[in-house]
Amino acid sequence: IESSKAVTQARAVIRAMVDPAALEHALIRCDRLLTEGRFVEGEVRSVDSDGVGLAHGPRNEADYIALAIGSSNLAPCRSNNGDVDALSAASAKWPSRLIAAHSVAIIGADAVGTELSGEIASAMPNKRVIFFSSGDALFPGSPTKVGVSLRRKFKAMDVEVVLGDRFEHLLTRDTP
Repeated sequence: IESSKAVTQARAVIRAMVDPAALEHALIRCDRLLTEGRFVEGEVRSVDSDGVGLAHGPRNEADYIALAIGSSNLAPCRSNNGDVDALSAASAKWPSRLIAAHSVAIIGADAVGTELSGEIASAMPNKRVIFFSSGDALFPGSPTKVGVSLRRKFKAMDVEVVLGDRFEHLLTRDTP
């Protein structure tokens, strides 16, 4: 049961921002995903030991239930309403926008922001990339050596790292 018609491979969508050919491998249509079982497009409203209730549609009985709640990051990794065609169309615009930009600011030191900063810096080495994190270290929930290693790699790629700044009034939090 999935609320979207497709799932996305976040790393491939991020790569597609600098390499448009990667997009076709990033979007996996759910109706083609399973070789056994069935795909149900819907939103789960209740779960008990015998099955899953949907917001709209019949209850789905199950012998075994595995909950995979996913993550909350949106664009560029997924759409906010499950519209994979809109995500695909928007993704096609990102490479030309990146090429045209003089500099790129990445706000957020999560895995997506970190990966996106590295992809842009690697693919466009003359592009100014500024990476902002509200924390005082990169990946603060991980061992210190992870953040130190990332900082060293960013320095080698000329990615500017700004720590301790928090953005309060962003126009949007779900699109680049």
